[in-house]
Amino acid sequence: HHPENYVIRGKSFKDLGKEQVERRREIFYPQFFMTNVGARMAVASGSPDLYERETRIGVPNHVVFKGRHYEFFGQLNNTFNHENAVALCTLFGGHVASLDSPELQEHFCVVWEELATRYGKYENVAFELLNEVTKKEYSDTWNRVADNCIKRIRRIAPDTPILVGGYYNNSVEALKDLALPQDENIIYNFHCYEPLVFTHQGATWISTMDPSFRCPYRLTYQDYTEKSVEQLGGGFANAFAGFSMDAAIDETYFERHFAEAVSVAEARNVRLYCGEYGVIDRVDPEEVLLWYKDFHKALSKHGIGCAAWTYRRMDFGIDDARMDGVRDRLLGLITRKEQA
Repeated sequence: HHPENYVIRGKSFKDLGKEQVERRREIFYPQFFMTNVGARMAVASGSPDLYERETRIGVPNHVVFKGRHYEFFGQLNNTFNHENAVALCTLFGGHVASLDSPELQEHFCVVWEELATRYGKYENVAFELLNEVTKKEYSDTWNRVADNCIKRIRRIAPDTPILVGGYYNNSVEALKDLALPQDENIIYNFHCYEPLVFTHQGATWISTMDPSFRCPYRLTYQDYTEKSVEQLGGGFANAFAGFSMDAAIDETYFERHFAEAVSVAEARNVRLYCGEYGVIDRVDPEEVLLWYKDFHKALSKHGIGCAAWTYRRMDFGIDDARMDGVRDRLLGLITRKEQA
């Protein structure tokens, strides 16, 4: 079996978070990779003994905004073996302002009712209502839409885990502004690519970023501040406030980054899940490994479930040949088989 065919995930979405359950290893074969319906792959943490494949099914924008959900479900039924793969159904497109329309809100809920009817009966399926809400001013609208949609889903699928994220593209800081969870199977979901100047160095889709810019991971906070302002703009001038500028970054950075969300989760008795994270493929693999070690120390400390972003080997893939020298160690961290 080839390493590029591995996708690893915890056995059940209900087990994400603080409690670890028995797991097993399986191989994910490429024929389940549903590129025609916008699927993407994730690698997620489990306990040291057992892992399972996972498919994140991306529901495209046009399914909601152009009323083409029956065409989509026809494709999905012909492609996805939902009985044999752990699946996360995700609606893509975080421009919630579009959902100000009552008609689109209704269509959004109808699509999720259809998903719930078709797949809510499977224990290996979870729902992620919307991927990466963008602007903070959408927060109230999103909370109202999500709250109503969850109530409608629950009439059909009362126990299916539902992941909910917030503004700034599922930022960890948005979790405090999410609505209170309706039940114990609501999971607060966030994405993390911090420090952005390291994880996205040389990213051509960031307008201010020099494509030739490179930096190692273990910099001082002073260096990170200067490089962030240089490559990302003045809005990052205080991104590392509170840290000693002479100190080098380590797992403490992530522990502080997650601290508010952890407190919110404890107060609301809700689980946390980091649904995307990773480092761009411009970075030296050994530097990537250092970042993963610190990141996973913080995740493990707080029992946060996770899934590494590795979509089609596009920019963040861990199955690329360049990762051959560190892949086993990287997967050991992701699956928590190896201590960070």
